[in-house]
Amino acid sequence: MSGADLHLVTFRLGGQLYGVDIMQVHRVLAAPAPIPVPGAPPHVVGMIDLHGRLVALLDLRCLLGLGAAEPGRRVVVAHRGGQLVGLVVDEVEARVRVGAEDVLARPEEVGAGAISGAFRAGEAMGLLLDPERLAIDGLEELG
Repeated sequence: MSGADLHLVTFRLGGQLYGVDIMQVHRVLAAPAPIPVPGAPPHVVGMIDLHGRLVALLDLRCLLGLGAAEPGRRVVVAHRGGQLVGLVVDEVEARVRVGAEDVLARPEEVGAGAISGAFRAGEAMGLLLDPERLAIDGLEELG
């Protein structure tokens, strides 16, 4: 990966640690009650009003093939393709700075789409998630 340190917002899905570049994160909030969207794909939890702006609330566990999230989790609002999306996660851990030497590129053999690599944070290993690379069917119809 690049030679610069990364500043990440880290969170958990199941027991796995994930991180998103802090520059891609708009804010973190408690999961609000979403406005349901009839006919939306299963990964679309609904929409939320974020200061007068409708934002699609997406079940990140579902998008990554990890099963559906339970209600009442946290939301990482991230930038994706010029718009904001709310990613429902199990819990938000912290903001961490990861040295360039602790960032590992994803092997080309691992076709994991939105997973761009891994990082070491102390004794823990986490996966780097790139919201721009999430395959989200049906999102264009919502925005």
